[in-house]
Amino acid sequence: RLIGRRRMRMTRRSCGVTLYVMLVGAYPFEDPADPKNFRKTIQRIMNVSYSFPPGLVLSADVLDLFSKIFVADASKRFSIEQIWQHPWFLENLPSDLTDPSYIRQPEPKQSLDEVRAIIEMARSVPGWGRPGYDEDTIMDTEMARPEHR
Repeated sequence: RLIGRRRMRMTRRSCGVTLYVMLVGAYPFEDPADPKNFRKTIQRIMNVSYSFPPGLVLSADVLDLFSKIFVADASKRFSIEQIWQHPWFLENLPSDLTDPSYIRQPEPKQSLDEVRAIIEMARSVPGWGRPGYDEDTIMDTEMARPEHR
């Protein structure tokens, strides 16, 4: 039981670290002036000491979310459910994903024959694979075929 709670606390912080890396391109607890100093990084983790590069523009909502995830006292740290309900997380999220019980059905798979037909069609387009031959040209060529008129 204790291991499960500890794992969940670590998972929440890991979500914050992952989000930080995705948005900032660096680790949150490394000292920018001394990134290879592992002892300093551990100390910064323990002290929840993180910062953002000067000039980096982040929304107030994401800054607020970081402040709720990077909290030393795990009992005060946002839960996964709270993270999911945070305004930054919900911004531009498709409505079907706002319901935690929703399970997206996998897209139907194409049959092997359909895949082969697509490959054969692509190979038959004149100029395919030549430099400068872009998707628009391919689509224009394909749509000009008699079967598409």
